[in-house]
Amino acid sequence: MDAFPTLISMNEVCRVTTLSRTAINNFRRAGQFPEPVPLGEKRFAFLAADVARWIEARAKQRGKSKPADREQAA
Repeated sequence: MDAFPTLISMNEVCRVTTLSRTAINNFRRAGQFPEPVPLGEKRFAFLAADVARWIEARAKQRGKSKPADREQAA
């Protein structure tokens, strides 16, 4: 049996990234966050693997960005 991709809600994304909904939406608008999966007219979720890769990529950037870059998304 193939495993299904795990979907996580915006609330869960906020919890695992420690970011606010506003910060995540700002990253999304800037094209700097994984696209959500539409589930219905007003419902969406994120692939857990996409969010995990985003977190890993951010962790690899530690110490490489300028302070202004970090403040932009906050």
